[in-house]
Amino acid sequence: MDGWIKKYRKEVESQIWEHPPVYLKIWNWLLYAADYNTGELKTTLGEIAKKISWTDNRQRKTPARATISRALTLFQSMDMIELISERPIVINITNYNSYQGKQEKQSPENNYAKSNHTRKRPDPVVSEILGYWKTVVDSDKTVGKARMYIAIKYKRWKDIETIKEAIDLFKADCEQDPWKKENQMYRGAEWFFHFKIDEYIKRLKAKKASNPSPYREVQDDEFRRQTTSI
Repeated sequence: MDGWIKKYRKEVESQIWEHPPVYLKIWNWLLYAADYNTGELKTTLGEIAKKISWTDNRQRKTPARATISRALTLFQSMDMIELISERPIVINITNYNSYQGKQEKQSPENNYAKSNHTRKRPDPVVSEILGYWKTVVDSDKTVGKARMYIAIKYKRWKDIETIKEAIDLFKADCEQDPWKKENQMYRGAEWFFHFKIDEYIKRLKAKKASNPSPYREVQDDEFRRQTTSI
């Protein structure tokens, strides 16, 4: 691995600096491994874990793949990377040119402002979804990293009403199933938006696909009558 990249002192004021040191090591490796011209790289969780492993007291330490996955999720929520594909993992580094010396006049402050590495105001959409969760499911649990996962899922599904319907469906499941109410409902918003929201949205979409609206059925009947009379 040859060449160089630019690094800014402003990084010590970013969110990534507040996370475990292995996160910064993962981030640096992504920058080093990305294609110089495109800012993209193709990799796997196993490769990243192996590349950033280290020796401590003569023992080789390799982070768990779950740790790598959490770091990538964080980077995506902070708009540091774009996850183009999950299998295989294809990553695009946001604003990669700013690390390559191709924009010599750009200040560190501008770079970090554009790539959203520093703290920013809460997203109103995220706040609305989280508020709905608290109203429908549980207002007492701490939210942890729920905001980060909500932002990621909203970026994927782009439908706030469907996300709310998924929350309603989860609540209904828990009310009907004592086991789910006891073993899942207590886990809170962070767990739900990280692990379960996709499952419930897919269930909703499958249900809607198999049960078209009565209005659509009326339209279809009218169309058939018109085409038959022609």
